[in-house]
Amino acid sequence: MTHCLHDGRGNTWVAIAGLGVARFSDADDASPVRIDAFFDAPALGGDVTAMYVDDRGDAWIASRRRPAEPRRCGGADGPHALRNRLSGLLFYCRCRIRLLRHGGRGGPAPGAGTARSPVCRAAALRSRPSSPIRCAGRSMPADRSRELYRVSGDRLARLNPKGARPRRIRDLAADSHGIVWVTSAETGITRYNPATDDYKHFEQRPYTVSYNIDTLTKIAEGGGLLWIKMNNWGFGYYDRERDEVEPFYNDPRQPNCQMTNAVVRFDVHDDVLWLSTYHERGLRKAVILRQPAEVFTLDSKSPNPLSGEIRALMTDSRGRMWVGTRDGELIAFDAANKPVYTLPAQGRRGTGMIYALKEDSSGNIWVGTKGEGLYRMTPGDGGFEVTHFTHSDTDVWSLSDDQVYCVEEDGAGRIWVATYGGGINLLEDPAGHCFVHAGNLMTHYPLDEAGRVRWLLYDRPDRMFAATVDGLLVFDPGASAKLMRFRLVQKIPGDAESLGNNDIIQMLRDSEGRIWLATFGGGLNLISGYDGEGMPRFRCYDKTAGLAGNICMALTEDRQGDLWVSTHNAVSRFDPRRGIFSNYYLYDNMRNAVFSEATALTAPQGDVLFGSGRHLYRFDPDEVRAVKIDYELRFTGLDVRNKPVAAGRRSPLAESVTEADRIVLPYNFSNFRMEFASLNFAIQHIVGYMYKLEGYDQDWNISGNTNRATYSNVPIGRYTLHVKAFVGNADAAGEGITIGVEVLPLGSPGGPRRSTCCWRWPSPPWPSASPVRSSASAARRASSRT
Repeated sequence: MTHCLHDGRGNTWVAIAGLGVARFSDADDASPVRIDAFFDAPALGGDVTAMYVDDRGDAWIASRRRPAEPRRCGGADGPHALRNRLSGLLFYCRCRIRLLRHGGRGGPAPGAGTARSPVCRAAALRSRPSSPIRCAGRSMPADRSRELYRVSGDRLARLNPKGARPRRIRDLAADSHGIVWVTSAETGITRYNPATDDYKHFEQRPYTVSYNIDTLTKIAEGGGLLWIKMNNWGFGYYDRERDEVEPFYNDPRQPNCQMTNAVVRFDVHDDVLWLSTYHERGLRKAVILRQPAEVFTLDSKSPNPLSGEIRALMTDSRGRMWVGTRDGELIAFDAANKPVYTLPAQGRRGTGMIYALKEDSSGNIWVGTKGEGLYRMTPGDGGFEVTHFTHSDTDVWSLSDDQVYCVEEDGAGRIWVATYGGGINLLEDPAGHCFVHAGNLMTHYPLDEAGRVRWLLYDRPDRMFAATVDGLLVFDPGASAKLMRFRLVQKIPGDAESLGNNDIIQMLRDSEGRIWLATFGGGLNLISGYDGEGMPRFRCYDKTAGLAGNICMALTEDRQGDLWVSTHNAVSRFDPRRGIFSNYYLYDNMRNAVFSEATALTAPQGDVLFGSGRHLYRFDPDEVRAVKIDYELRFTGLDVRNKPVAAGRRSPLAESVTEADRIVLPYNFSNFRMEFASLNFAIQHIVGYMYKLEGYDQDWNISGNTNRATYSNVPIGRYTLHVKAFVGNADAAGEGITIGVEVLPLGSPGGPRRSTCCWRWPSPPWPSASPVRSSASAARRASSRT
């Protein structure tokens, strides 16, 4: 027997030298195993050199030689003689004109299908359950050695793939998409796609030492990618959309080249790729960054990478999503993400950098720009009538400044405009042209302290907020402009209920009426209440509370009431009911994405969107919430009195610490340190730990990224050490692991004995551990150095 494989239907495929391939069928009951299909060596073209069973139960087979000469499958050398060697054998056999099916006592059964071409040495066998098929007729010679055949049920069909055919086949493997990967004597690897019925050969330029000889190939899937090690040299991942094998940091023509392309071994587990190259040797670790979000990229006409940045998002009353960019593009998309409207360029200098979008209660679209003022888009027949507002030194009622960052509507339908340099503006008549501001009627406006306004939020008829770079401005929007009073709230050092930081980027009023502030450096702030003078008090959530970062760029609320906050390069989900953060990084969750200011949106269908440069990251919060992290938490080492402990007969450990369920210590050796680690190498660098010795500790100890627990002089008794891992907030920790701890009293079996002066153990009390305490500990330390 040269090969033995199992398929997903409970069958076993066995290749036998000199005979062929048999398929054994196993039943659920105690009935004997039977052979329900057989493909003889002459029909396959010789002994099997490679065999693979894919996830669908299809068997792919490659043989060593060309098909055998014709022979009769009857008489002394026919099926009777073969049946003596493999009792009850069932198999296909090729005749000169057609494939015949032998149905047992009934003999040959014609009509099983026509096979016009000879059987070759590489065949694809579909193991669909069918009636028993026995040998009849004779095999057909073949003069081709690079053809593929498929056996489906009782039909044999020769495949004629397009493209250059591989030479002598040495190995076959299929991936999860049904693509067959063929290894031949040629450098590289060949792809056979059953859907398009074609071959395509992949090969990379050699970038390794000249004496490298490596004929092993391997495919493996991990991190959502198919990884390929080619024959001789070549390594990369398969891009299914482009149908190309992309090099993996090993193309010397690219500036990101970091290694040669002759990979000796590689393995991929979860989202971590481990590989070793022939020239550099050693071990490399690569974390595969997964992306849970759908990414939309807007094309930009300018080569400037910042010009196409998305800086404004909005959904209107018709469910359309509006996107505004720094290069002046304003596009409306329908629910299928198809553009349905584009604002034509306005004026000689263009529309300007769009920073604000707002639809008012009358259906007007207000567009704020940085440098080109404000636009009012009034719906008309098949489009919009556009009115442009700018600052004029000769018109005191014009806009106070042309840098417009936010537009808000109050309960009376009036329009408020935040400018970055001219404070706030009030347009009492949304259809008018006269703006009230500090340059005319708002004589009490603190323009020096609050001239740069980023955001406006209407709370109730007597309270409105303006977020500035120097604090939070509170005022009564219902008062007349001349009598309107403004109070600036700023951070007070040492006051835990003051602002986290004065620079406020965005504000949000959630479905429960709570006011949230995204600050630059002070985390996420909640207005928790008001003092006797009506000034707000705050509760600050920063990194110590589990937030991914203290620089909050944008925020939005989903339909479940959770807040989504983009920090500088991550997204945090905050559950205000439990006060718990969960952090996500794009790819393995939004890592390496730099998010834009005040660019967040919850779409009508519930998806959450964040802007990052020219990209929009869109994801379903319910799907992200459902993802559970497997921390693969393990105990990795035990020290007693600062000495490592190994398992042994007189040791506190009966077995390795990674497998032990308890440790046993004498009372005067109750100073110990337990080490633990997450073996999920994809997130190991951001994992925090917490532990508790039940029966000794009153509460959990949060150790952060310190992966050890130390205890001294633990009293006699039995305890349980609990360890949990978390990312972000400790309240979101996983289930964790436990180990029992028993401290023995005096006189216990194996415990200390009495001397005239003190209690002491025989020397030594247990064997010392070797320098490498355990394979898990060694792996953890190796990964920390990589």
